[in-house]
Amino acid sequence: GLPVWPADDRRPVARVYTIRALDMEKGIIDVDFLVHPGESVGSAWAMQAAPGMKVGIMGPVGRPVRQAEWY
Repeated sequence: GLPVWPADDRRPVARVYTIRALDMEKGIIDVDFLVHPGESVGSAWAMQAAPGMKVGIMGPVGRPVRQAEWY
């Protein structure tokens, strides 16, 4: 049930964010990002992010998101 990550030199950079809103019918999640000054992986991504881009998501503690009545 847990992901198998590639070797450290190929592992994607992961950050933790909280979903602000979720529209199950449209398949859309809203996440707020705060862009910090200086070099930051999260800020760099947020500055170039655009609607429709793909991101990976995982459930709590890095486990896959499971079907539930609510989160």
